[in-house]
Amino acid sequence: LVVAAKERQWMLVRRLADARANLEAKATEDTKTVLSLVTEALQWETTVHLAKRGADLNSRGDAGKTALFCAVDCGQDDVVQCLLQRKADPNAPDDNGDSPMLRACNRQLEHVMRSLFDGGASIDDAVKRAS
Repeated sequence: LVVAAKERQWMLVRRLADARANLEAKATEDTKTVLSLVTEALQWETTVHLAKRGADLNSRGDAGKTALFCAVDCGQDDVVQCLLQRKADPNAPDDNGDSPMLRACNRQLEHVMRSLFDGGASIDDAVKRAS
């Protein structure tokens, strides 16, 4: 599964997930999960597919970003909603301590801010970091 993700074989990743491959497998040379590799490649269809198959939505990739954080970064509100429905942590900060809500506020993504708020994100943390 990791090899398929690293080789950007997205259909194969989805098929392996359907076949119950270990979604938490990591490459030996780094600590990224398949979900991290997929979201960092901006493969939203595969991200949602892995989320629906039970991938750890709070695993972290580059700079400590979760799949939710990556989706917020790209303004992918439908993906944000899907991840929140599957219990992604709406307050999980990246390595800089920025929350998904702060990122959505900084980018003025009102629809994403609303989804995060509805999903339990803390506005207080975003306000504190912004001031």
